[in-house]
This record gives sequence, structure tokens and C-alpha cells, in this order.
Amino acid sequence: MPDIKKASLFDNPQVGKTAYLVGVRCRCGQVSFPLQIYGCEVCGSAGADLERSVMAARGILQAAVVVHQHADKSLETPFTIARVVLDAGPMIRSRMEHAPEMVPKPGARVGGRVSVRCQGEDESYELVLSEVNSD
Repeated sequence: MPDIKKASLFDNPQVGKTAYLVGVRCRCGQVSFPLQIYGCEVCGSAGADLERSVMAARGILQAAVVVHQHADKSLETPFTIARVVLDAGPMIRSRMEHAPEMVPKPGARVGGRVSVRCQGEDESYELVLSEVNSD
């Protein structure tokens, strides 16, 4: 199992492209995100029973909330946080982009892309969700 402290949330991140997330799959079939070594959330198996799993950041929107005020004044508001059940199974939360006053409704298909987030001189990758056409 890879060192969790050095593990990335993304598999081969490419800015502006579809995001592929790194999680874990158990021998029982449970898929979890993010990658972790503590054991399966369903059966408790650990060690060799867990393997790295890459999944597309695509799924179904469960809920979205628009944040108009945030305690961290460096964050530009408003912004939207979405809860999505990925096609691979895990639930994630991430920032979502959409047209003003057009928050997608639960049940919408969404996909994630890789973006760069800058804080001062530090850069990091970020998952940004948006509504996608049904496949």
C-alpha cells in the first residue's frame, strides 16, 4: 500500500481535464475515497485486502448549497459546495461551478475537472465540479 502521507488525491492530474481520483477497493467490493490504509468501511479488512483504485470524478448530484458568507474572508463568495455520489460508489464533497442563479438540481449528472488553486506562492490541485450532459 502506498504511503498515505505522500499519496495524492488525483491520478495523473492535468489542469482543465477530467479528474481521476485515487481511492481504495476492498476484496469485498467496497470502494472508498480518499486512499486510506485503516481498513474497509464495510467488512473491516485491511492490508493486502485493500488495493489502490482510480475512479473518474463523475456521478450524481445529491445536494448543493450556495455559501454567501464564510469565516475565512480570503475566500471569494458566493460559491457552491456539492455532495456527489460517484459512479464508482463513494460520496464526495467539492466546489461546484455553475451559472449564477442556476444551481443544478439533485439528480443531475456532474463531472469534475482538475484546477489549480493558488494561496500566496503555494499552488495545489483542486477538484471543481460542474453539470454535464447525460451519457
